[in-house]
Amino acid sequence: MPNKDNVKSDPIISVIVPIYKVEKYIKKCVDSILAQTYTNLEIILVDDGSPDRCAEICDGYAKANERVKVIHQPNAGLSEARNSGLAIAAGAYIGFVDNDDYIAPTMYETLLSALDKNDADIVICRYVSINESGEIMPQFDLPGNKKYTSKQVFDIFCRERMGLPYFICSWNKLYKKELFSGLKFEKGRFSQDLLMMPYVFEKCGTIEAIEDKLYYYLVRSDNITNPKSIKHEIDETHAYLSLCGYLKKRGFPTSLPLQAAFMRLARAYSWVSIQDQPKLEELYILVTRGLIDEMRGCALKLKIQNIIFCFTLQMMRSKIFHNIGLLVYSVIKNAKNIMKNNRFRKMS
Repeated sequence: MPNKDNVKSDPIISVIVPIYKVEKYIKKCVDSILAQTYTNLEIILVDDGSPDRCAEICDGYAKANERVKVIHQPNAGLSEARNSGLAIAAGAYIGFVDNDDYIAPTMYETLLSALDKNDADIVICRYVSINESGEIMPQFDLPGNKKYTSKQVFDIFCRERMGLPYFICSWNKLYKKELFSGLKFEKGRFSQDLLMMPYVFEKCGTIEAIEDKLYYYLVRSDNITNPKSIKHEIDETHAYLSLCGYLKKRGFPTSLPLQAAFMRLARAYSWVSIQDQPKLEELYILVTRGLIDEMRGCALKLKIQNIIFCFTLQMMRSKIFHNIGLLVYSVIKNAKNIMKNNRFRKMS
């Protein structure tokens, strides 16, 4: 356990917080980091050209607490904000906190203790999804108190159609800094974590999962009600296809990650106009080709699923069958949501 009476002898943890248009949430986020029981922290606030009062608030924190460093940069997106923080991080360990989330007071003390005890390269904690009213949102039960190798994590990527945020997201973890050597979050793209995390996990000997719920992920109403852009949907689909390419090169099956790419593309088809559908043509070809290739070597159940998904994509792409495709997608989506809700009720 870290020595709280002599923090100078304890390793520094650099906590990187990208900041953009979160004037309403930033204080709760930063205050939760400053309140950590492990005090030898370097808190790097990266103001990514935020147009509100975030820059002023960040500077106020830096003046009041010597542990806080602030970077001001023109708006370049979440990836570049994280890269800027990594470039100046002095800590032996790295943590990320998203600017509208917050963390438990013992998060970094607990993670560092688990990392040292188990000689791990990454420690992952469980998280709580919570809305702006403070209500806990339904979610799957997440792993805890278990060791993984990178191969075992990749096996999980292959088994989960939609992936596991528990593993994919960057924010519920503590990392050895050297894991990011030679790596950068991809600039100008959504789904940065899905593009980055496989390369981080690949460098790991041991990944330690603990059962403590230490991170609070805010499910914002504006993120739920506002439609996503075509770019967002395209980037997320490309990210799953990138994961498929990564896994395939290393000999892992890719049917379920490809089906995840299909789900992202189907989501885009479900709301874009017929006139905008040509923007999805490249993705349609890549996803369909991938599903067809996987049919040759996968199990019968996956063959059937891949055939259904290819057929559904074709219907969605066709002007004549577009509405039929939307209906098929809606049925699949609703059935999945019912299964999730039933599972959550049983767990509760």
